[in-house]
Amino acid sequence: MDRGAYFADMVFGCQIDGSTATVDDFSAENVSIDQSHQFMDYSFGVLFNNEKVWFGLAAHHMTQPEMTYYEGGNNKLPIKLSARGGLKFDLSGGTSNQYLNQKINIRELTLAFNYKNQGQFQQLDMGAQITIQPFVMGVW
Repeated sequence: MDRGAYFADMVFGCQIDGSTATVDDFSAENVSIDQSHQFMDYSFGVLFNNEKVWFGLAAHHMTQPEMTYYEGGNNKLPIKLSARGGLKFDLSGGTSNQYLNQKINIRELTLAFNYKNQGQFQQLDMGAQITIQPFVMGVW
């Protein structure tokens, strides 16, 4: 992964002279004018699925790369963990027909979730949808 920033056009608070309202060229901030760095970033994931159930786990930013542009900074990107899954229930009562892999009269209920955690932040998305061909309605 490659990250870059161009700081030459930025104005920091220490550059502003409050009495004359002018902007000085000198900044006390410890950043280079043009700075970039590269790092390796690894992710890992697994997924189990069939026609009725799916479940997956993933881990991102396994190397916890340094994200700061300041010399000697300590701002590592936390590992993000996620899990997702779902169930599909057939509501058609066994009357679905298949013709050239196109199902007719599909009626099913799908329940699903997606959970993410990174550092102090976490999020859980859950939802359900019902399919009565040709309509799909859901709440997420």
